[in-house]
Amino acid sequence: ARVHHDLELFDAIRIDHFRGIHDFWSVPAGAPNAREGRWFDGPGLAFTGALSGLPLVAEDLGLLSPGVDVLRKASGLPGMSVLQFGFGGPPEGNPHFPANITADRVVYTGTHDNDTVVGWYAQASTEERARVEAVFGTMDDPHVTLAEAALASPGIAAFIPVQDLLGLGAEARFNTPGNPQGNWGWRMSDLQMTTLAATAGAWKQRLKAARRLSA
Repeated sequence: ARVHHDLELFDAIRIDHFRGIHDFWSVPAGAPNAREGRWFDGPGLAFTGALSGLPLVAEDLGLLSPGVDVLRKASGLPGMSVLQFGFGGPPEGNPHFPANITADRVVYTGTHDNDTVVGWYAQASTEERARVEAVFGTMDDPHVTLAEAALASPGIAAFIPVQDLLGLGAEARFNTPGNPQGNWGWRMSDLQMTTLAATAGAWKQRLKAARRLSA
């Protein structure tokens, strides 16, 4: 009932921590820390099958057991590829590396837990930058480059946070996981709204070029 209610409000729903549908770590209420727990099987296909055909996205980031991907595919749900995660090491087996992205992925330049693309690239290591530039060449406008890569990918959908549409830096980051201070404070200003409107035509052309907009 909750999922159907939410779909009256939103176009699609992302199931955060999709791994928990497959298996989850349970900690007794009185335990002094999270180490005193154990793994349990999740509801699996009994849950996802009941939601068959609905516009859902499986958040399959982080450390996963092998069965999570099997469950996601059996459920017919797209997973997530985050381009900022594509260059931290060798590309082999990395589902976030542009050439490895498949049609059953939703592609993000970054999520609410990432820095903005401009902020991320400014802090990237020499090795990470070298991997990025080996794919894209000189990064004069990293936010545009990664946005175009997301749009051009075979992924079923592409998400570009407004901070990346505007090319903002780390000052516009939404959230830093594990840091209890300074999160969710960024707000879009009237001037930034005006700037976004002024660049809408250029972004529309990029959508058309990537065949993600029909008219």
